[in-house]
Amino acid sequence: MTNQLSLMVSGIAVGISVLSLCFAWYSWRQANRPFVTARVTTNTSGNQATALDICVENTGNRPARNVILKTNNDDVLKCLADDMHGEIPNDIKQCFYKNLSIPVLANGKAVRNAFGMFSKDGKSTWKAGSVLPIIISFQDIGRRRFKQKVNLVFADDTGFAQTFWQKG
Repeated sequence: MTNQLSLMVSGIAVGISVLSLCFAWYSWRQANRPFVTARVTTNTSGNQATALDICVENTGNRPARNVILKTNNDDVLKCLADDMHGEIPNDIKQCFYKNLSIPVLANGKAVRNAFGMFSKDGKSTWKAGSVLPIIISFQDIGRRRFKQKVNLVFADDTGFAQTFWQKG
């Protein structure tokens, strides 16, 4: 009876150890991967216009490969300013529709691209405050594939509530 109890306790201990090893391996793989995000940032801002960039960042601890941004054409049209008359500018098309990829985005690095503007003279690209849902797809160096949904918010990012003192 004592041998059976001892074998059962040993079996349970081995089972728990195997489960712990599997969980540790899974957690390590989830923590050691690229985390790619995108956001709209202010390039320059003045009293007449605000030039915007799209910034794609890898905040994970592994490089990302073949980073591609995609979005729905109808969603882009909803976010465009009335001044655009339903015409998507080339710098926007190149970001989403030209099948361009960022070949390698090292961990801790970011890349930027021109992404329209807000203007007081009727030449705005985007409706201020609009939100554009996008999908970011990428791979890690081990060829695992990832997809993340991100919302781009079109606002001047100098002040989080859109009020700020001008830099002197």
